[in-house]
Amino acid sequence: MMLASLGVVALSSCGGVTQINEYNDALKKNFVTSCMNDVRIENKSLRTTELAPESACNCAYRLIKDVYKLSIDDLKAYEQKVADASTGVIPDPPDALNKALADVQQAFGGAQVQGPTATPSPCAAELNPPVDTTTSEAPK
Repeated sequence: MMLASLGVVALSSCGGVTQINEYNDALKKNFVTSCMNDVRIENKSLRTTELAPESACNCAYRLIKDVYKLSIDDLKAYEQKVADASTGVIPDPPDALNKALADVQQAFGGAQVQGPTATPSPCAAELNPPVDTTTSEAPK
C-alpha cells in the first residue's frame, strides 16, 4: 500500500484544483475516490494504480475532518501547493494530514498491538464495521 502518498493523490485531480468550500458529500466522494486509485495518462492510455482500500480512505477523510480538524482553508492551500509543485515533488502536508495518514498507516499497514493494553485503533469503525445481527422472521 502506498499510504504515504495517499493524501497528496487524494487532494489532487487530473482536472486541476477543485473548488472546496466546506466538508460535504461531494468532497468526501472525490477524496475517497482519488485516495483509492491514482489515474494517469501514460503513452496515450489510461493507467490506474490501486493505492489503498476504500475503508482506509474513508478513515483518512474522517480523521482529517472530525479528529484532527484540518480546516478547509488549510486543505485548499495544500491542494494548491500540490497543483503548483514540480513533477515528482511532494509538498510537506499540514500537520493534521500527517497525523491522519500516520494513524491510517498504523491501522491498515502497520503492526497491530494486541492484548488488554492495546490502544483502540482510530480507524476501528472502518476496520470493524458494525454487523447487522437482527434476524427477520419469514412471513407466515
